[in-house]
Amino acid sequence: MNGFAQTILIAWPILCLAVCALVPRQKALLVAILGGWLLLPQRVSFAIPGFLDYDRAMAIGLAGAAVALVLGLGPLLRFRPRWIDLPMIIWCVSPFLSSLSNSLGIWEGLSGFAQQVVQYGVPYVIGRVFFSSPRSLRELARGVLVSAILYIPLILIELRMSPQLHRWIYGEHQIKFHMVERLGGYRPMVFLVHGIELGTFIAIGSLLAIAFWRFDLAQRLFTLPPLVFAAVLPAVLILCNALNGYFAFVIGIGISWPRRIKLARASLLITVLIPISYVGMSTIVD
Repeated sequence: MNGFAQTILIAWPILCLAVCALVPRQKALLVAILGGWLLLPQRVSFAIPGFLDYDRAMAIGLAGAAVALVLGLGPLLRFRPRWIDLPMIIWCVSPFLSSLSNSLGIWEGLSGFAQQVVQYGVPYVIGRVFFSSPRSLRELARGVLVSAILYIPLILIELRMSPQLHRWIYGEHQIKFHMVERLGGYRPMVFLVHGIELGTFIAIGSLLAIAFWRFDLAQRLFTLPPLVFAAVLPAVLILCNALNGYFAFVIGIGISWPRRIKLARASLLITVLIPISYVGMSTIVD
């Protein structure tokens, strides 16, 4: 196993704590969560005696929790769960209930519960506590957009050289190499687990770039007007050869483009009902 990959996983929470002294609160949290998701190695883990396996998700969760605690314990203590938090609570508790129902034991269930909390619960709570106002949500959107822009050179490298960055830096590919060949070319992954995940991420970045240009949310991004990235990111999305990204982008445009609130809400409701209806119909047919 690549020793550098292990080192960067262990060092990530410490590096993120150091960032706290250099940037504002929301940006430090974005570095911990978004930076870890976009940069840390896949398929690297090692056991800690008496603790969970330490992997990418654990490093990101610990980094986010450490930064949140350092930046302010008050907002975390004032947080009160609401009914909208119920799906995430169920999602985090489900491994414990599944373990009990399958007679795997309490310890196995607690381990799964802890893993779920670190991987999903911590980023969710950070979002609910520190990114709940319109101003902080704009900061979050800007952080995701900037991350997508910074990913462009890495994507172009993999389009030219094939998906190799993860192997060059961390010593191995995330998935079997034949799975990156798509539509007569390569489907880049950079440091994400799969080209499908990258396609979704660039689709989100494209939608945000269009929103920043359309609603004049920023005068400049990297000294350039948002219109430049509103054109460049969708072009990069096309080059990613990820059909899921194409669909996500088209659906996102359909939801976000209407200026009338009622029409936008109706589009969003229809989109949400599509997967629910599909699952329901599949259950009935089976």
